[in-house]
Amino acid sequence: MYDITDAKSFNYCASIYKEHYMESRIPCIFVASKADLPEQKQEHGITPVEFCYKHRLPAPFHFSCNSDEATHSQIYSRLALAAAFPDLNETELSITSFWLRITFGATIVAFLGLGIYKALARQK
Repeated sequence: MYDITDAKSFNYCASIYKEHYMESRIPCIFVASKADLPEQKQEHGITPVEFCYKHRLPAPFHFSCNSDEATHSQIYSRLALAAAFPDLNETELSITSFWLRITFGATIVAFLGLGIYKALARQK
């Protein structure tokens, strides 16, 4: 969790992540607190969103004590999912889903091609 109103806050979180969690399989989630206040440019060099993308993490969740319950439940749900299934990664899921769709599509094309071939072979 980092404070978006403190320019040095994300830099500290990023260094903790790199030092302790980057090489591990422990799921990590960044939460940007005080989301209802004006955001300061972080001194890390890249934005928190770019950092998360680079390290294959979900984009930071914005949190404020003044925000609605839907935001809170979204963060708590993501934390619970990460705790219950630590090996699942959103990026890995999307890659798997992509290859599953490719395989399914290729199978359908193969069956259609076989059906057309058999239909044409019967006509001869």
